[in-house]
Amino acid sequence: MKSELNELARQKVWESYSLSYDIILPKLPFYQEVIKRHVEVMTGQGITDVIDIGAGTGNVSVELLSKNRRVTAVDLNATMLARLREKTFETCMANLSIIEQNAEDLSQFADRSFDGVTIMLALYDMINPRLAFHEAVRILRPGGSIVITEIKRCFQLQILIDFVEEYLRQKNLYAILRQDWERVMTANKLLDPGSRELRLFAEEIESNLRENGFSIHSIKDSHLGNCATIWATKVNTVRT
Repeated sequence: MKSELNELARQKVWESYSLSYDIILPKLPFYQEVIKRHVEVMTGQGITDVIDIGAGTGNVSVELLSKNRRVTAVDLNATMLARLREKTFETCMANLSIIEQNAEDLSQFADRSFDGVTIMLALYDMINPRLAFHEAVRILRPGGSIVITEIKRCFQLQILIDFVEEYLRQKNLYAILRQDWERVMTANKLLDPGSRELRLFAEEIESNLRENGFSIHSIKDSHLGNCATIWATKVNTVRT
């Protein structure tokens, strides 16, 4: 197994990634599909206050703001959050709080603080994803919804890289976007979700939600079967 990047190096990779993130990813069908899933869940009945954990450049947050949700966006990388600020400047700031920190300690929020929690492909890059997951469960109110997209045990990055390159060629976008695609591809290879030692797979997330008194509404594959989106509602008090 290749050695992991240290945390400073990882943040530098994300800074580079942010330059092309919104140029490439929103064009991809599986990315569009997952954004839609998260937004649909977080705009369900009774959901007003949402926390977007690992918000990145804010593609979920921006959609939620446009649907009059109050959003708290949490991410560790300042450059990614700068992109979010650019998108929401002078339009949605009244309903948006941005917090630059990791999500493994959200002690500034009381138990049951949010109606909805969304985590889209963020846990894989955290130092201790299980702590972040525990915090997400803690701050969700009973009756609230959580939607998480995360890698599965079968995750293979190369399958996705090959698909995206061919997709861009088929859409006659490869030549135009080649520099951005190469930056995105390089970042993904360095961050490779399948290589990090402390991983929290979608299968384990589903199991943990059930054990913690959640009702599972749906589990849907994404990213060519390499990831899954889990939607659940908190029913009972979290076990300790």
